[in-house]
Amino acid sequence: MAEKRHIEKQAEIEKNKIRIIAPGGGRKPEMSAKQGICLCLVYLRQKLIFEILGLLFDISKTNEEAKV
Repeated sequence: MAEKRHIEKQAEIEKNKIRIIAPGGGRKPEMSAKQGICLCLVYLRQKLIFEILGLLFDISKTNEEAKV
């Protein structure tokens, strides 16, 4: 019952919201959530430098720093 009420309330809020960016707009993620979690775990466990993480996960240094 509480979940249903919450969903109804969220729908009402979304209906009245003035959006600048369309729903679903914006930059798409460059890596999946699973890859992001793996990157974080490897970083925390091995303390690799970002350049090595970039080679392992095929992403740029900026994206790595944002994920960790």
